[in-house]
Amino acid sequence: MQDSGHTPEWSGPKVERTLRNGKHIYFSTFKAWLVEQASRPGASVAGLALRNGVNANLLRHWMKLGHWQSGTPTLLPVTVLAQQPCADVVATTLAQPS
Repeated sequence: MQDSGHTPEWSGPKVERTLRNGKHIYFSTFKAWLVEQASRPGASVAGLALRNGVNANLLRHWMKLGHWQSGTPTLLPVTVLAQQPCADVVATTLAQPS
C-alpha cells in the first residue's frame, strides 16, 4: 500500500493528566488542532490518530462534538424573492390499494 502523503504530527504536549483508571485528559489545544487536521479534505482520520497516539474512535467523537471547530461559520449568500401567489385549491385523487 502506498503512502497517501504527509500526516502531520503534534509537536507540543498532548496529555494534560491521566486519571487513576488510565484514561487520558488531553489539552484542548491539541484536540482542536487534531480535529482541524482531520477535517481537511483527503485527511486520513485513522492515520492521523495513529501518528498522534490517539484512538481513532476518540478522534471521530471529538469531530462529532463540533465545538472544537475553530474560526467563524461560513455565511452563504441569500436572495429573497417576492412572495408568489399560490393556488387556492389543488385537487388530488389517491388510488385505493386492492
